[in-house]
Amino acid sequence: MFPDKLMFSGKEQLIARYGAMFKNLQCVKSTPIKRIVHGKYVIDQELSESCSQDPEVVDKRGEVVASYEINNAKVTKVLFFRGK
Repeated sequence: MFPDKLMFSGKEQLIARYGAMFKNLQCVKSTPIKRIVHGKYVIDQELSESCSQDPEVVDKRGEVVASYEINNAKVTKVLFFRGK
C-alpha cells in the first residue's frame, strides 16, 4: 500500500495473488491513455477492462496509473496507483 507497505515481492508472489483471478476472467485488457518515459522509468495512465462472464461484455472498467522501472530490458519494479 503505497508508500508505506510493500504488497508483493517477486514474480511468484505476483502470480500467486493475480494468477487465479486472471484464469477466471473471460477477458482482461489494459490500454495506455497517456505515457511518460523518463530514463529507466515508464509511467502509464491506463484504462483497465475485464469480462467475468462473456468475453464480449466488459463488466468492469477503471483507470489506474502504473509506474514501471526498467533495468537490463526487464521490468524490475511496478507501482500501481488507484483513485478512491
